[in-house]
Amino acid sequence: MKRKIFTIIFIAIYTIIGSFFELWAQEIKYDDDDIHDILNKIGFDINGEVTDMEGVPLDNIHIHIDFTRPDPNKFGESETIIEYMDINSKFHIQKTGYSYISLAFLKEGYYTEILDYSVDIFDKSNPILKKNIQVKMMKKRPRAKTAGFDRFIEYNFEKGTKSICDLSAFSKEEKDKKDDGKKEKEYQINLKTYDFKTKDHTKKYIELDFKRDKKGKIVYENLSDWDGPMPCPSKFIIRFHSDDPDDGIILMEDLYSKVITKNDFEKTYATAPEKGYNKKEIEIELKKNPSDGHYTFESKRFHFYIKCGNHLGKALITPIKIFTGDKKIRFVRTRLDIVVNTVESDKNLMTLLY
Repeated sequence: MKRKIFTIIFIAIYTIIGSFFELWAQEIKYDDDDIHDILNKIGFDINGEVTDMEGVPLDNIHIHIDFTRPDPNKFGESETIIEYMDINSKFHIQKTGYSYISLAFLKEGYYTEILDYSVDIFDKSNPILKKNIQVKMMKKRPRAKTAGFDRFIEYNFEKGTKSICDLSAFSKEEKDKKDDGKKEKEYQINLKTYDFKTKDHTKKYIELDFKRDKKGKIVYENLSDWDGPMPCPSKFIIRFHSDDPDDGIILMEDLYSKVITKNDFEKTYATAPEKGYNKKEIEIELKKNPSDGHYTFESKRFHFYIKCGNHLGKALITPIKIFTGDKKIRFVRTRLDIVVNTVESDKNLMTLLY
């Protein structure tokens, strides 16, 4: 009997709560301004031109357009319509009633370009998004034959170990070794881990290291932390270790004087420079806090070209992460994503499949 009473009470409470949330949702849906009126006032007015990478106008462009908006009849859901347009270089797109637009520019023999824009449906001061844009499309070319590496490299104080990216397969000494002539040489980029006491004999590698004194000891400063100051290396170094004077890296940020986007790295900057590989280290220093004399650490992404033996490649380093515990650094880590063309002196670094 008690169980039946409890069940009846539970159902009653559940029904009341459900009704409350249904009324609440309806109230949000039609709060102040009717959603239909809001949608009728927003939209897009976008015009522009499609060119190749040198700015020459391109004809026979197909545009795939997705328009999306909140569903005026179903709270919390959205609806999308799809339209198409064939143009010769210049285009003009006007549409009201939608808050999001996705434009895909397609041309045979070229890589697809996708652009997305949105408007705030509650921003009454700027209901129509107006844009004048230039869309640059790159001609497709053969995909480079590369060896790749996408792993974490780290310096582990807790375990007394460090890991490196082994590039010795691209050393000139390896090239001079005779093979059996039955198959093409295979290039591999490997992760190697060893302890601090072991002397490593890897010929070429990328490592995460720190500023050291004349005795080889790490130079420390006091890093500001939640629990107070903590000893931290004063300078972090991404180092390309190679005895070959012709080896080195070129920072893309320095070469192009701009912030490098994912699209830049993967597609736009897919041809390696012939010269200028005169750098082998990337340094990130701690920043001194003038209020207490302690230091803070800020890292960012780095993109670079690399010359390794007679091979060219490109790589990105993600922001360095410091992992702490008990007021000391346990380990330091960054992710290295690198591709190296396995064909000697080939500058092509295109890796996209589409």
